[in-house]
Amino acid sequence: MELLVVLTIAAVLTAIAVPNVIRITQILRIGGDLRDLNGAVAQAKMHAGADFTHARARANLAANTFQVEIWNKTGGGGAGCWQTVGDTDAGGNPRCTIDGTTQVQALSPGVSFGTDNVTAAPPNTQTVFGQAAPCSTVPAGVGAPAGTLANTACIEFNSRGLPIDARPAFWGNPYGDGAFYINNSTAVSAGVMVYALTVAPTGYALNWSVADAAGNANWKHQ
Repeated sequence: MELLVVLTIAAVLTAIAVPNVIRITQILRIGGDLRDLNGAVAQAKMHAGADFTHARARANLAANTFQVEIWNKTGGGGAGCWQTVGDTDAGGNPRCTIDGTTQVQALSPGVSFGTDNVTAAPPNTQTVFGQAAPCSTVPAGVGAPAGTLANTACIEFNSRGLPIDARPAFWGNPYGDGAFYINNSTAVSAGVMVYALTVAPTGYALNWSVADAAGNANWKHQ
């Protein structure tokens, strides 16, 4: 009888604890992903200024991965090309980004890019709500507006460390609408969150979070 009582109590405590542990784990995962994205943006800004070129944090919205790319003016046989930080050829030399799958960092299980049910940007950030503009094939403001890469979003910096706009109509202009949105809507049934990283025209990045509910604009600064 005593053993049955102990087992019953253990089962009750487990039933209470497990959902909370799962929820906390998912919150920690999405919070960690936001910090990693912040680090990628900061790294891109640093490389742009240090290497006197363009650099960007690039998100693959379909594969839920991201990477840092630097524009090599002499790469690609002299035409220039984007190179993913840490990606090298067989000889250990940096190479042009091939397919966006090498030296990329994946979001945590259950976390994906997207705004899910949220429909408004954090206060005093974006004028147009949504992910950053698609990545261009060449640096924004260099030559004529170029093509873009499908299912991507990029926050790009010029050699002065300022975010710039890769949209054709605003080619190379200062850009204050850059943002990455991630959510954990596929991981938990309750307590779903949307996290955001926004970048001001000065290049200053802010982290945000909000409960994933339609019409909820109660963003909290992290």
